[in-house]
Order: sequence, then structure tokens, then C-alpha cells
Amino acid sequence: MSEFHHSLYEDLAGALDEPLSAPPSPLFDHHMHLGDARATQVYHECALGYGVERALGIATLERAREIRHAFGDFFLFCGWPPIRDVNLTAELIDKCVREIEQQRDEGFVALKFKIVPDREGRAPRVWLDDPMLKPLFDRAQELGLAVQAHIAQPDAWWRRFYVDGRAGHKGHYFHQVEYLLDAHPGLTYVGVHMGGHPENLAYLQQLIDTYPHFYVDTSATKWTIREISRQHERAREFFIRNAGRILFGSDLVVQAGVSPTYYTSRFHVQRMMWETPYNGRSMIRDPDSETEPVICGLDLPAKVLKHIYWENARRILDLAT
Repeated sequence: MSEFHHSLYEDLAGALDEPLSAPPSPLFDHHMHLGDARATQVYHECALGYGVERALGIATLERAREIRHAFGDFFLFCGWPPIRDVNLTAELIDKCVREIEQQRDEGFVALKFKIVPDREGRAPRVWLDDPMLKPLFDRAQELGLAVQAHIAQPDAWWRRFYVDGRAGHKGHYFHQVEYLLDAHPGLTYVGVHMGGHPENLAYLQQLIDTYPHFYVDTSATKWTIREISRQHERAREFFIRNAGRILFGSDLVVQAGVSPTYYTSRFHVQRMMWETPYNGRSMIRDPDSETEPVICGLDLPAKVLKHIYWENARRILDLAT
């Protein structure tokens, strides 16, 4: 084993040398951040070792061309319009629309948005319900592009970083999601990091029941594992009930020179969470947890895992079977 990544407990990370049993289906990693081809090669090898057969990577056009040349069709691509913390103008929106049209022509299938307070608690300047963004979402829906969005931050951050109130109430961040889904009922929307609200499964259920094109993914491993483990029985019922509306995702960020255990640990811990009844310490350190991080595995049925791991991504992103 190469040197362990600094985020791991070394006394537990040795489990990475013990391969898991084969998953019930291939995995599609719905949410990861691409690097250059050389650095991405390490992610690619680690992903294959855990059953990941394809992935949706956040990238620029130039990076997507490089990655496609190196890895063929393993990766699909997600754009990231430059609208965060800027002054929106008609000219900027026109530029963004032209950019997503070019991306769609080159095989991109999704767009990413991030509407969160910063670590200092300053609220974002741009929100998804800004009327100026309507042409962008109208065109995305016309082009068949899915939208993935990182909304808000963990409840733990509200307790730790945002206590002075500058970030506003977390619930307010989800008004924009409901507005967007009401205004664009045909738009496929994936709330990454369990919709940004794994702490409140009842609210996520409400969104799923109300909006037929609303999905969530399991990315942001520490956040998702922490909050799902805290409500094990309720979470297991939620995943089984909504098997058709949840996608697997890692949120791994490709980095040059990083230990491969950064990638393998996230795949390993998530697969233990979804596939097994393991109940014990997590190998990944979690500074946002008030107690030692644990995994309370959901031991999901194979038919549920097949939807989460592959079938839902195949359907909403129109993957070749």
C-alpha cells in the first residue's frame, strides 16, 4: 500500500488492501472533478478497481477534449457556468448560453451550479431564482442538459462557521430550488450531496414527491455518511422507497500527486455504507463530526443498488446500455 492519505485513520485504512465483493451492477460516478490526463489516470485506475465503469466529470471544454482523447468514452462531461459571485448582466448570460450550446455540441450532458455561503458566512451574490438566469435554464432544458446543484452547506457548518447569522437561514437556500423546479418542470435537476440536506430526509421526500424530475446523489462522502448514519432506519426506508431517484456520486477532486488512497477510501466507505450492515468507525476523518465518525451500513437490496449505481444515471443521462 502506498502512503495513506492524510484524511485517513491509518489503523483502519489497511482495509483498503482487502477487496470488497463484486457490486451487483457497474457503478456510475455522477459527480467528480476532473484534472489533467496524467492525474486523472490515478482516479481512473482506482475507480475501475471499485467497479466504476463510467463517470460524469466537471470540466472545461479544453479539459474535456484532453480527457476524451486519453480515456475514450469513460467520462461524460459537466460544465460550470461562471456565474458565482459576479454581477449578472445580459451580456454574461448570452455568453453562458453560447458556451453551453458549444458544450452540448461536444457531448456535454449537464451543468453544475454552486450556491453556498463562504467559510466566513457571507451569503452568495447569485441565486438560482434570479430572473436574469431564466434564459440559461430555458436553453439548458431545450438542449436536454441536466442541472446538478450544490445548495447550502452542512448543518454542522451553520453551527460552526455561520453562528453570526450573515449566511441567513439554511431553509431559505431551498426556496430557489423550488422556484427553479416550478418554473422549469421539464428540467432534470440533481441535488448533489443528498440535495444539500441529508439532515432533513422529510424535506427531500417532499421535493421528490412534488417534482418528478428531482433527484439527489450521494456525493460528499463525509457529509453524507455522517448524516445518513445518524438516522439509519429512516434512511434505509428512504433509499428503498426512492431507489429510482438517487444516484451514486463521489465528489472526488482529481489532484496531482495525491495518494491513491484518497480515491479508494471514498469508494470503499460508500460501498460499505450502501451494500453492507457494517456498524463501526469510518476510516475517513471528519472534522465536522462532534463524535468519532462512524458508518452504519444500510445493507440495501441488490435491486435498489442497481438503480442507484447505474440505472438512474443511464436513464437521465441517456447512457448507452
